[in-house]
Amino acid sequence: MSQSYARDTLAEKRKTPQQEAFDGRLADLIDKAMEADQAMVSKLVDPAALIGIYEITPVVAALIYAHHNGHNRDFSLSKAHGYAEAMRRGEWKLNHQGLAFYPNGDLADGQHRTAAQVLSGTTQRYVVMPNFEKDAFDTIDVGKGRTAGDAVQLRGLTDPKIKAAIARTVIQYEAEVGTGRVPQPTVIEIEKFVNANNGALDEALSMTRAILMRVSEPVLSEAESATAALLLMRGGYVPQVVGAFLTAVQLGIADYPEAPTTDLSRQFMRARVSQRKSDVMNRKHKLALMCKGAQLFVQNKSVRSVTWKASKEPLPSPMPPLQAAAE
Repeated sequence: MSQSYARDTLAEKRKTPQQEAFDGRLADLIDKAMEADQAMVSKLVDPAALIGIYEITPVVAALIYAHHNGHNRDFSLSKAHGYAEAMRRGEWKLNHQGLAFYPNGDLADGQHRTAAQVLSGTTQRYVVMPNFEKDAFDTIDVGKGRTAGDAVQLRGLTDPKIKAAIARTVIQYEAEVGTGRVPQPTVIEIEKFVNANNGALDEALSMTRAILMRVSEPVLSEAESATAALLLMRGGYVPQVVGAFLTAVQLGIADYPEAPTTDLSRQFMRARVSQRKSDVMNRKHKLALMCKGAQLFVQNKSVRSVTWKASKEPLPSPMPPLQAAAE
């Protein structure tokens, strides 16, 4: 059926390949729209309609996004992709926040949700509110969103905030090692991970806190140390080895000449206190060095410096040497 939202309007501005792919999916869905889809959209945006719960198909979502998406806030394609991934995993659930339309039919709230449906091809249920007054727009999403730590805390687990932070980092590291891609885990993913691995998280935190009681000036924070501990244990290192390795790094000691633990300790301390930009390390870089250092440590290998160059090397595996080689 004929639509005012033509394909040639999608190419008016220079776009990224990702935006072009999104626009193509949008146009394809609009081409599939039937009169029943148009009637559904008309029903949803009718200012005389009552608030209700509706099942929104990808085609209806595309029509809403294309024809009723008067600018209400900046659009983030990456945010829409994050929503879409959650929808594909079946994590998107009906709640009080759905779609809202101004009296003139423009979308007041929901552009990222409808865009995510375009990307995911999923049908979703929403609370739909027509006749949303424009002077109430500044009340949408002004509250602080629930964090992964909040979700973990609601389960009654100990140390919810730090466990959620550790979980996020470990999920991202393991995914990048496996696929080369860094995901943005949702609150639900992190909550599920913590719940499934709560015992190991407790062990990693207990190990870290016992080590820190012996160290006057740690080179890794509690969260960094516990993250490394969990990552290495999940990789296949036994807890006793992980504890010995972390202790040696935090104290800057070695059982043999030029052990990796002394160099790692020097690098992490320099990253902590130096004012030079070249000495700064992010979490991933520290974990990469810890994974490389652990492999050297269990083989009693001497090394003048443990290095990892992000732009030239793949992310090191958290597995012990023989297991990593088998993979």
